[in-house]
Amino acid sequence: MKRLHYAGGSAVVSDALARVLVDYLVALATAGRVAAASFPSEGTDGQVVQVEVVLGPTSELMVMECGEAGGGAPGEDAIFVERIRLAIANLNDAATHRFAEQIPAEQIGWGSDFDWL
Repeated sequence: MKRLHYAGGSAVVSDALARVLVDYLVALATAGRVAAASFPSEGTDGQVVQVEVVLGPTSELMVMECGEAGGGAPGEDAIFVERIRLAIANLNDAATHRFAEQIPAEQIGWGSDFDWL
């Protein structure tokens, strides 16, 4: 298990979930984007709670090994890990399909007389 430290709080999560959250943070920072991530953790009363964090280029996330039990149920963690991996893949796909810069219509042969509907 890992303990995530973020904005003065902390949450205990599985190793896989901690790894994918760090990967997501790196992908978001690389793309200059921000997103919210929601995942299960163990609350102070021992019940599974949902944790939500905002990740982006200026986020600081520290992950430490801990001997505590906790996190979400194993099946639940796998669902969240897969969702975050999909978000990373979508983020990477979006980055490869953007134009580097906008090109004025006149430069590509579309004059002001072009019918834009």
